[in-house]
Amino acid sequence: MKSRREIAELANEYIAEFDAAYAPKNDRIEQIIAYGRKNLEERQIAPQTIMDKCVRAIYEAVLKQKITIGDEAACILRKMEKLSRERSLLPFHRYDPWD
Repeated sequence: MKSRREIAELANEYIAEFDAAYAPKNDRIEQIIAYGRKNLEERQIAPQTIMDKCVRAIYEAVLKQKITIGDEAACILRKMEKLSRERSLLPFHRYDPWD
């Protein structure tokens, strides 16, 4: 189990890596990345929730619009998906996703 701060740092890192890695630039994916960055900066929603929404939206764009993202970006997307399922909530602690 990772700390909340570590999950938040990894989420920011994965968003930046994905933005740099996916090859044919697309407006829909750019909007998804901007959404993720904005919400991660505001620190109002848990990073796992933001990653989950971003991953689902990217998969939907790739499958429905038949967008190619490249192998490196697909690997980063899998890491983002794994991070979205990571839990940091320990019992008997106050929940603050950015603490």
